[in-house]
Amino acid sequence: MSYRDDEKFRPEERLLERGDFLSTQREGRRTSSRHLIVYAAPNGREYSRLGITASTKVGKAHVRNWWKRRIREAYRRQKREFPAGFDFVVIVKASVDRPDFQELADELVEVLENAARRSQSD
Repeated sequence: MSYRDDEKFRPEERLLERGDFLSTQREGRRTSSRHLIVYAAPNGREYSRLGITASTKVGKAHVRNWWKRRIREAYRRQKREFPAGFDFVVIVKASVDRPDFQELADELVEVLENAARRSQSD
């Protein structure tokens, strides 16, 4: 069973170390949407990895955690739709509104696909 055939979000599918975040942001291509900024860089693996950041400008801890939980869940449920072989860093923009889950999930799909497409064109 491949990583894309289930809805698990395994530890190896996550960006956890600061160096991974920084290299993805430095080497990757940037794309943004209403609520998110995404950097994508090829990782040479059969699966993609996801890292999420939300600064204190987004809000207090419970607000930042709200964003991170929903982004992780949207990614977990729809990871078959995302291109494999990329590292993605998702940065939450400071905004006043919180989208409903489906709106956020649709936005995530669109912005990750755009970022991967731009990264492949290099």
